[in-house]
Amino acid sequence: MNGSTCTALVTGFDWYRGEGYTVYYPNPSSLVVERLDNRVIGNCRVQGRVLSVERNSVEELKSVLSTVKPHIVIGLGLHPGTKYPLLELAAVNLLRERGYERSYTKLDEAGSLAVAIPIDYSKLLDYLWSKGYSVYPSNTLGTYYCNAVAYTIYSYGLKSGACTVFYHIPPVSDLLIRLGRVEECAWSVNLLVKLVEDTIVFLESECKATCT
Repeated sequence: MNGSTCTALVTGFDWYRGEGYTVYYPNPSSLVVERLDNRVIGNCRVQGRVLSVERNSVEELKSVLSTVKPHIVIGLGLHPGTKYPLLELAAVNLLRERGYERSYTKLDEAGSLAVAIPIDYSKLLDYLWSKGYSVYPSNTLGTYYCNAVAYTIYSYGLKSGACTVFYHIPPVSDLLIRLGRVEECAWSVNLLVKLVEDTIVFLESECKATCT
């Protein structure tokens, strides 16, 4: 990259109230973002952004992408039911709010119904597995805000040439204790931070042509 610094945007979500009035606090995706914000990893300076779990977050993300023009984007979202991080392979052009209202919103009126992850996911998985990470490919984004972020960053990657990925991550730390699932503590905030760090290192090598 000729000594230049690329920008890596890492996004996560603030706490939110799930179905059955479960409060997902603290949201581990925001904890990871806060630890990585303003770090330099390889030649990449990280900008962290914690998004609220509401519709305005999609427009906020689009504005950040347009302004910052990151070379690498890693989206993080909590998946309460998983024990391991999931690499999401595709997202759909639809946002559906919680509940059973007969309504939905297109994320991009001119966009395609679905977008695939715009990197060679098999190379990323092989790299992560070689480093001992239990990370698995997935198509569990649903149609809520994790899907909205993934669709937005994958579309951005396809248009700009940036390397973009979205991980669904498990509950860890204090949240896992509050959910009464301490026996599942295979992951921690520190290990999730390391996963994102190593992902940035891998993506930096894949995106050298765009990091100028």
